[in-house]
Amino acid sequence: MRIPDFTELVDRGRAFSELEPTGKTLERVKLFFAKAGFRRELSPKIYDILTRWGAKEIEGLNHRGLLLRGGCGIGKTYGVSILANLLSFPMVNAKELEESYLEVNREEFEELVDASNCGMETRILAIDDLGVESSPVMKYGTSCNVLECAIDRRYREVFLRQRKHTILTTNLSDEALQRKYGLRILDRLDEMVEFHTIQGASLRRAR
Repeated sequence: MRIPDFTELVDRGRAFSELEPTGKTLERVKLFFAKAGFRRELSPKIYDILTRWGAKEIEGLNHRGLLLRGGCGIGKTYGVSILANLLSFPMVNAKELEESYLEVNREEFEELVDASNCGMETRILAIDDLGVESSPVMKYGTSCNVLECAIDRRYREVFLRQRKHTILTTNLSDEALQRKYGLRILDRLDEMVEFHTIQGASLRRAR
């Protein structure tokens, strides 16, 4: 399969970013979120981002995935888990992904990262709490930053080759992401996902 060059990807991204989902599809997604207990007043920005992205994904209009950044307890994980149920894609915590790397063989880990081991055709993968893992870790005497490798593989094998998306949640700033994963990964994330920073107090404290 031919891999599009960067200019082609950027041009296509601009065209796709201007498209909006139909009102009917968007309402279906909003209804799903409402039935799952995620009302817009809980976190308006997260709600708007996820329902719009979900509707666009249903209609095949998305060019990139998502990175939701913000403090603890503001609804990032909750919202993405609902989207995962709606679109039937796996969601894994970054720490759990790191632990899986230590427990399974290379082929099984690559299938997990590619989201090709769950019988689903979406190939979307959500990685929750990027940055909580303890990378680098040692396996068979070799040091590995597991999430750096996972993001790099998602970029090369899933985003570029299959045009499938990755969704991430994190508390880390751009500077912290660069320190932990390097400039190359930050640059690839910038191409792979839409960055959204969400402000607000923890919803847990508001209960």
